[in-house]
Amino acid sequence: MVVGWLLLFALVYFQSPVYSQVSLATSEYAIMIDGTCHPSHTLITMQQECEMAATALGLSNPTANTQNRDDKPLYCWYNWELMQLRFNWGINGVASSTNVNQHAVCKNYTISVDPNWYA
Repeated sequence: MVVGWLLLFALVYFQSPVYSQVSLATSEYAIMIDGTCHPSHTLITMQQECEMAATALGLSNPTANTQNRDDKPLYCWYNWELMQLRFNWGINGVASSTNVNQHAVCKNYTISVDPNWYA
């Protein structure tokens, strides 16, 4: 009986999604505590917007160093240790890094609806 409960607990616990938490945010952008965007946010896929996000978030150096690496977070991310904004074009970049120094910079995911769309 105990084994059954332990198995059920393990299935539920390890199947549950783990979402990144926000470290620093504005109404439009956020820096996550790791390299994964929270479900309410999405990746920033353009370098220019990455730099705009850094400015909005008050980062000391909003210029992104570009990379093309498969072992770093994809697109816009911030390295707290080096205090550097990075933009990774690597096609196979890491979509969800858990490295404590690789923080995803994400934009707020909102859906806007035109009230006259049906007209």
